[in-house]
Amino acid sequence: MKKRVILLILTGCILFSSASCKSKINGEFLDSGSSGSSSGMFGDIPVEIDENSNIPEESDASTGENNNMTGGSNSKTTSSKKTGSGSSSSSGNSSASGDNSVSSGSDGGVIMNKPFKNFTNQLLFGKIFPASPTANLDTSKTYFYNNISSFDNTVWYPKWKEENVFFGQIQNKSTANPYTLRIGQGGQMYSIKTRIGEIMPPQNEEHAWIDDTLLMTVYQYDLGLDGPPDQLTGFIHQAGMYPHMDKTYLDTKNYWSPMVALGYDSKKQNELTTVNLGMISCGPAYNRSDVLFYQKNRDLGGGIIEVTYYVYNYNDSYTVKNKDGKPADYLTDFGPWGGIRTSALPDMAVSKQDGTWGISNAAFGPANPPRDSSTTGGWMAAVEDAKTSTSFAYSWVYGQNKAGKSPILMSFGRTDVNRDFTVMAPVIRTPIAPGTGYYYRTYFIMGDFNKVVQLSNQYASKTDYGPLTFPEKTSALIPLYLKTENGQTVISDTGTSPAFHVYAEPVKNSKPLYLIKDLKTGKYKVTCDPYMLMPRYPISGTDKVGYRPYDGSTEIIKIYGYVMPSNKLEGGTGLTYKRLDSVLKDASFYPKTGIYDANIMVR
Repeated sequence: MKKRVILLILTGCILFSSASCKSKINGEFLDSGSSGSSSGMFGDIPVEIDENSNIPEESDASTGENNNMTGGSNSKTTSSKKTGSGSSSSSGNSSASGDNSVSSGSDGGVIMNKPFKNFTNQLLFGKIFPASPTANLDTSKTYFYNNISSFDNTVWYPKWKEENVFFGQIQNKSTANPYTLRIGQGGQMYSIKTRIGEIMPPQNEEHAWIDDTLLMTVYQYDLGLDGPPDQLTGFIHQAGMYPHMDKTYLDTKNYWSPMVALGYDSKKQNELTTVNLGMISCGPAYNRSDVLFYQKNRDLGGGIIEVTYYVYNYNDSYTVKNKDGKPADYLTDFGPWGGIRTSALPDMAVSKQDGTWGISNAAFGPANPPRDSSTTGGWMAAVEDAKTSTSFAYSWVYGQNKAGKSPILMSFGRTDVNRDFTVMAPVIRTPIAPGTGYYYRTYFIMGDFNKVVQLSNQYASKTDYGPLTFPEKTSALIPLYLKTENGQTVISDTGTSPAFHVYAEPVKNSKPLYLIKDLKTGKYKVTCDPYMLMPRYPISGTDKVGYRPYDGSTEIIKIYGYVMPSNKLEGGTGLTYKRLDSVLKDASFYPKTGIYDANIMVR
């Protein structure tokens, strides 16, 4: 088939051709008082939450199973990742030699998946998101699970196994309107199970849970050497990289964008926040992404889901200038990308300015261009049967344009019938310069069509978006310590006297400080450049080379927080800094060979 061409950057990628490219985003963080055992440089280990834990039994209409999700038909497949409630593993203990990943098997599967129990459970990212205007309605029957042992792969394309993408789920066990949200390793919301069954697309032969799913994407125009080949793209995906674009290395395997931080509080089981390092979607990738995606998922109850995205761009090493030869202007398409299973919800109700709606079941593409939100009521809903008021519906409340900010454009439409995917995708085109960030709060509403319409009109004014930066002077600090481990002097999250502090928020012009692992030597490294150890590979048909983050050279484990390049310090703050290499002197752990590692300052 022909390679895809970008008709509308606004809508992400053209979906009816063989090659496509996209991006991603995620999360927030925890309170420093959270429980967990000390685990050295990996941080505290949160307790696993098994689906068989002590939660009131109740019929779960959203999955067709009993509420522990281990019963049901023989179509279920059992995951090998089940370890039991409250268990720990060598990959998360205090030894730095513990492997923080799950290796892929000979039958394909995943590359470097990370189980929930391996993540740092502490205050790591402060109060990233602006305060929400919405209160919880009823979350008394909302529960979080991260240790699911049974998956119904009959609802997915047979090439792919759900256990290879699953990370955690938020489940609302309301008897009237039950639903289950499943979050993937790439931070994507890949599954929504409802009273009518699974409503997310079934995936396809080429890729799973990378494109036909709910994820954040950004397209950086200054990177725009769009094909051929697609490996030159400027698309950055929250979810991961397309396996079919590099079959020699992937094909039946998945490479998810590395999850580098996690926010979960057992007292707030209706919330989960993830942070992922976005990936250029097609490999080997000529461009670097250097973009972090935060995603906060919050069940309000009553069928209402609030999702807040934040993207932080720290890429000031663009490989190309603007296409017109002028200096980079950092113009970016910032857009969540998603949709639903057409066969489950075939009617698309598009809102009007007066709060009413009309049906438009058009195909996705140039004949159905994006709509400015000012011409709509700020939402659209996929409906089981729009002629029936109590029919099941799923609404995306994308909101109204805000004064002084770039407009929201909403794309939608059906793709090829075999793909069973109707696109729903808002996008905001705006400059996002290196060292700055942007956020977007949106809502998803499920239930009876008439109630969904009413609530969608109500919540359209509660959405918000815009630039979001954090000053050095007021950002929270994270203390870090030093310890000797396996012959290296390494960073630890715990100790007696802090060696230095890093920022909890992505302050303006800061760089994230990563922990990575050299998989050839088994040694750990700290760096602001997670690509530091990765070889470069020829890109077919060009004179360029690109990265394969999945080549087995590097594991990207986590970020400790944010640090400052010496030439980017904010003047006049009166803050005291010191060079990172003045306290972290082990060159085997901090070799300073990454492109952002020179002259890094810490508090």
